[in-house]
Amino acid sequence: MIKKIFLTFFMLITLFSSICFANPQVTINNITKKELSDFVVKTVLRLYPNAMIENTHEYGLTFLMTNQVSWGLFGQNTSTVENRIAVTFVEQNKNIIASVSETATLIEYGLRKVYPVEATQEQLIVMQYVKGYFNGMYAFGAQYNTKKKNGGFQIVNIQKDSAFHKAGIMPGDIVIAINGNKVKSMIFDSTYQTTMRFTIKRGDQEKVYIITPEYIPPKSSFFAEVFI
Repeated sequence: MIKKIFLTFFMLITLFSSICFANPQVTINNITKKELSDFVVKTVLRLYPNAMIENTHEYGLTFLMTNQVSWGLFGQNTSTVENRIAVTFVEQNKNIIASVSETATLIEYGLRKVYPVEATQEQLIVMQYVKGYFNGMYAFGAQYNTKKKNGGFQIVNIQKDSAFHKAGIMPGDIVIAINGNKVKSMIFDSTYQTTMRFTIKRGDQEKVYIITPEYIPPKSSFFAEVFI
């Protein structure tokens, strides 16, 4: 029984990523703590409808997301999982270093067990998005499923007139390799403009596209959604 609970819990806290990273951290230039805090709150609550602000303090804020996990042969039993995402701000002259950490608490039979959660691709993308909103960024203009499918990452949405859109990439396409290497993640350094070779699978066909990310100015309409 305990093994089943643990496996269900593990699947929940790793649901959005097959790869883990060091805690996401970005330096955002020429910004006040209030500006950054307000935008982080707006972004997180938009991306995670079940999130709520648990507390705020001088150095950041913590979000809480609560989920119910069913287990047992017929799913007749339930446990509660609380995910806490802490966003920390460190001021450095006119810049702010923002970082994210997460824990998950399993509540079962009145007992609480806290587990650290390693950073996911999703968190890294969101942090780059936050920096890009204030400082600008280079982006290919795609959203993708962070869970691998058929050996790669499936594109789920393309920003109109973006680099991927102009190259002919379509929703449903699967990125299986980057620069000739099997794809392990879709995380790119958005502060640099680097041309890359994407091997794309569409149906039974594979094709290599050479694509250069385009510069997205701060606070543009691009930031209405989160793209890479």
